[in-house]
Amino acid sequence: MANYCALFFPESQDSEVLPESSIIHGSVTVGSHVPVQWKDNKLYDANILYIGSEANCDAKIQYVTRTGQLKNTASPVVRGIFRTTWHQLSPLPLIPPPQKLSNLVI
Repeated sequence: MANYCALFFPESQDSEVLPESSIIHGSVTVGSHVPVQWKDNKLYDANILYIGSEANCDAKIQYVTRTGQLKNTASPVVRGIFRTTWHQLSPLPLIPPPQKLSNLVI
């Protein structure tokens, strides 16, 4: 499986997802400043913001800021017994439904 990179081009302030093979030389690590073969096969300076599958890079690219930073996109970790969100919980009935109230003997 080929790796892809979410890249930021400081000169044009563009961001793009390209295959790792587009990087001409240099360290293919997050935070590296590398020459990349891009538009019209020309070389451009780029910063590597994220490395992963094409789908993951495509998901991350929308979170690149105008200054070339990748916003934190991780979901917050909930610690405790329950790891669920509020909409997955069904409320417990506190009082019996109306039809059962009529059957109560006082």
